[in-house]
Amino acid sequence: MHHSVRVLAIALICSACSPAADASGGGDVDVAQDTSAASTDATDTHGSDASAAVDAGPQTCDPACKPWQTCDLAAAGGPACVQKACAAATECNPAGGPAAGEPEQWCLKGVCVAWQCAEDGDCADGSKCNTKTYRCYVAQTGCAYDAQCVDDKLCTDDTCTKATGVCVHKAVKGCCESHTDCDDGVSCTTDTCTKGTCQFVSKQGCCTTDSECADSSACTTDTCKGGSCVFSPIAGCCQGSGACDDGVDATTDSCTGNLCVHALAGMPTTCKATTDCTGTVCAKGICAAGQCSWSQTPAGSACCDKDAQCATDTACVADSCTGFTCQATPAKGDGTHVWQRFEDAALKGWTITKGNSVAAFHSADLLAYDGKRALRYGVAGKKTWSGGLPNKGTARSPGFTVPKTKAALQFQLFFDGEPSAGVHQFGARVVDAAGKATDVWTKNGDLKGNTAGKWVQAQVSLAPWAGKAVQVEFWFDVAVKYPKEDGFGLIIDEMRVLGGCP
Repeated sequence: MHHSVRVLAIALICSACSPAADASGGGDVDVAQDTSAASTDATDTHGSDASAAVDAGPQTCDPACKPWQTCDLAAAGGPACVQKACAAATECNPAGGPAAGEPEQWCLKGVCVAWQCAEDGDCADGSKCNTKTYRCYVAQTGCAYDAQCVDDKLCTDDTCTKATGVCVHKAVKGCCESHTDCDDGVSCTTDTCTKGTCQFVSKQGCCTTDSECADSSACTTDTCKGGSCVFSPIAGCCQGSGACDDGVDATTDSCTGNLCVHALAGMPTTCKATTDCTGTVCAKGICAAGQCSWSQTPAGSACCDKDAQCATDTACVADSCTGFTCQATPAKGDGTHVWQRFEDAALKGWTITKGNSVAAFHSADLLAYDGKRALRYGVAGKKTWSGGLPNKGTARSPGFTVPKTKAALQFQLFFDGEPSAGVHQFGARVVDAAGKATDVWTKNGDLKGNTAGKWVQAQVSLAPWAGKAVQVEFWFDVAVKYPKEDGFGLIIDEMRVLGGCP
């Protein structure tokens, strides 16, 4: 509508106002007398109450409501079509019935809806509600043929007993109409109704009895708890000798009757009871599968479980762990004359030099071939060594006399660093009484790159110094500058001087 026409309409409406209204809003009369001014002044607020009434929007539903609907002018968001209240179905359909393509409507509980009933109580005169079509029907009271007995239930077989005219509705075995009809009482199945047939699918890993959890292992106790199988290991049980390694040098490990047996030389073997396995201060025995099985007692330093724990560094004495007790016997033929295990954190008797303020040779507990500590080049307490130059150092042993016969230097080596052969240099040399140093082993001559996470044994002859006083010196150097050096670095352990014994 053009603005000037709208203002004129406002004036006409206000002309019917009471005198009181004119007195309170007399400006409306002025607007009616000067419509040209109103048409050009968009900011004029005269007659604003009447304008709001005219511009409130449509006063009916658009598009128009269906015959079974009514227009709710107070609906949120504006007029909307809602189901019509009714007293009879005729109020829900146009005269002459629904138009082509339009559904028939019914008056159910005072509201127009597209179904006649939801339950039997919605039907009059004793009729029943067909829950498939939601229409009322008159139940058959007598029959002459089977078709007259068909009900609205999927799971009944409907027949007519012609002699009596009575319908018979026999339940179809195994038939279902919903999932609730398919409960088999078994917690380990998922029960569903599919096209009138119950489906019972087993839940994977579910159980109801312990017998369903047998895993064929003799070393587990198999139980069903809360619908799930639980396999609890049986302490001390085994299914092969490989599972019985106790890490003890002194014992012979085997699996007997699914029980681990750890035999100990010089101790009882067979038994009928644990009392038959009488032990010592360091050896405790139990009877397992008719065999004595031995373990070390917590008797402190007086006992052992590895030969290395018995090292006395006495020349030509074979130190061994027998029966969890250290035994020292004279070595025959060849034997150890010097044994350095680096278990002393202070490295007493060793001389350390370094070319870096933080990295040097030291006794470290990060990694060892045997025992708890080893000789390492790197930053103490960290799995790294300082990068850049200078970055080198030496570790020189206390002095010793080289055996006169079959003299050799032996040590265990672990290197974790840059695999390139030319970056990290290290080796071992012999220093004589005059201070002359002679390289006897170098990485580049015997080892390319790192040791791939394994300990490698190195051994070289000391024959040129037989019968002479010397020292062994390990050295390390970085030939190329690197900003970062991660890894264990160079680690040496179990250094031995070997030779002939009396």
